[in-house]
Amino acid sequence: MPALNGFEIDTGGIFAIALIIFAIVVIVTSVKIVSQSDIYVIERLGRFNKTLSGGFNLIIPIIDSVRDVLTSREQIINIPKQSVITKDNVSITIDGIVFCKVINAQDATYKIVDFKDAIGNLAMTSLRSQIGGMELDDTLSNRDSLNTILQTSLDEASVQWGVKIARVEISEISVPESIEKAMSMQMEAEREKRAIETKAKADKEAVIRNAEGKKQEKVLEAEAKERMADAMK
Repeated sequence: MPALNGFEIDTGGIFAIALIIFAIVVIVTSVKIVSQSDIYVIERLGRFNKTLSGGFNLIIPIIDSVRDVLTSREQIINIPKQSVITKDNVSITIDGIVFCKVINAQDATYKIVDFKDAIGNLAMTSLRSQIGGMELDDTLSNRDSLNTILQTSLDEASVQWGVKIARVEISEISVPESIEKAMSMQMEAEREKRAIETKAKADKEAVIRNAEGKKQEKVLEAEAKERMADAMK
């Protein structure tokens, strides 16, 4: 056996230790324990190979690599607050939330740089377009309809990116203070108008009932006189 500085070197033992270490490294790097809610995108020599779902998975070290880690859970994308002009030229401030979920990890990784950023920007553009074709009253009263329209529009675009739009919620619609005051005055005027109409209708019905009562009273008196006349014959 060769010796160095008084120590004997067992080349066979060193080789065995190195082999064991190498085997351990290979095993460790080949095993991927994936969380229940995660999706691993695996590339083999730079090209897409497969996706790994929750649980115990094996890959080939060096040849295979993790390209990206996505979540299978529903995600939230905020639509930033922005000023939008309605069809009747009223400037309003509006924001919202988009709920989405990755349904195809390969498309979400390779067909778009950042699907969340893309959906957020698309949501802003679609929101401006929809609000621009609606009058203020329709915008305020048809929020559910607007949510549905936006969801359909975003879903049609995002499906090519492997993302499903679960729902869209318009969080807040703010109108200028002057418009809000005008709307409050209009609502108050409408309430007063309805109150006057209700009172007028009630008065009219009361007059009709009174007239009907007097008419019925006269009929009853005439019938009574007729019966008395018949009895005296």
